Amino acid sequence: MAENVLALGATPVLFGVVGNDPTGQALLARLRTDGADTAGVVEEENRITTKKTRIIAHNQQVVRVDQECTQPISYATQEELAGRLQAVLAGIDALILSDYGKGVIVSPLIRKIWPLVRRTGVRCYVDSKGHSVRRFRGVFLAKLAKSEAERITHLQIVDKKNLTKAARTIAALYRCKYVVITEGPQGMSVFLPPGRLHKIQALAREVYDVTGAGDTVIATLALALSAGASLIQAARLASVAAGIVVGKVGTAVPTLAEIRRQLRASRQQAGF
Repeated sequence: MAENVLALGATPVLFGVVGNDPTGQALLARLRTDGADTAGVVEEENRITTKKTRIIAHNQQVVRVDQECTQPISYATQEELAGRLQAVLAGIDALILSDYGKGVIVSPLIRKIWPLVRRTGVRCYVDSKGHSVRRFRGVFLAKLAKSEAERITHLQIVDKKNLTKAARTIAALYRCKYVVITEGPQGMSVFLPPGRLHKIQALAREVYDVTGAGDTVIATLALALSAGASLIQAARLASVAAGIVVGKVGTAVPTLAEIRRQLRASRQQAGF
C-alpha cells in the first residue's frame, strides 16, 4: 500500500488498495495487530501489493528494492474507495491524501471525493510528489519535500528569498492556506499567510533510516492542528516526531512517551 488516504477522527481510518496476495494479507494482519482501522482498505484482484525490501548494513539502510504496481486502480475500486470514504466523512476532523504516483490517488477518484470533502468542510491535507498539483486545489495544507518543491516551481531553493518565492508559488498552485516544506537535516519551513516564512529547526541526532519521516510529519501536523494547536506548534511537534523516527531502523512510529521525553529534553537544552 504505497499511497493512501487517512481519515482522522475519534478513530483514524486508513484507506488504500492492496492486492489479493500473501503480501496484502500479511500487511492487513499487521495493521490490525497494531490497532489500525482497515475498514477503508480495498482488495483488488490481479494487483501486486507494494513490497519494499530494505538492505540494512551497520544499522543503516543501504539500498531498497521495490515490487509494485503503479497502474491506475480500476473504476470499480475507485467507486468502492469513494463509497467507504463517504461513509465516514461526517465524523472526521481531517483527511490526509498521501500521493506518491502509485496509481491509487488518481484524478477520477479525486473528482469523486472532492465534492464530498467540500460539502462536509473537512480539512484536507496533501502530501504529494507533485503529480497533477491542480487537482488538489482548495486543500487546507500542502506538505512537500524541498526537492519536490523545486521540481514543481522550477526554482533552485538556495536561500530564504527563493524558499519564500517557492512557497508562495505552491500556495497559489494548490490554492491552500498553509504550505510546509521539509528540508531534511535543515528542518522544515512553514509558510503562513499573508506571506510569512517560519523556520523550524530539526533535532540534532544521528540518522539511521529516513523511512516514514515524511508520513510522520504530515500525520503529526494534521493531528496537532485538529487538536487546536497553532501551525507553528504543530510543526515543532512534527519535527520532534520525525526526529524520533529517523533515529530508528526500519519503518517506525514515535510513541507518546518518546515525544514527551524529547520535548522535555529540548526545553532543557534551550534553557526553559
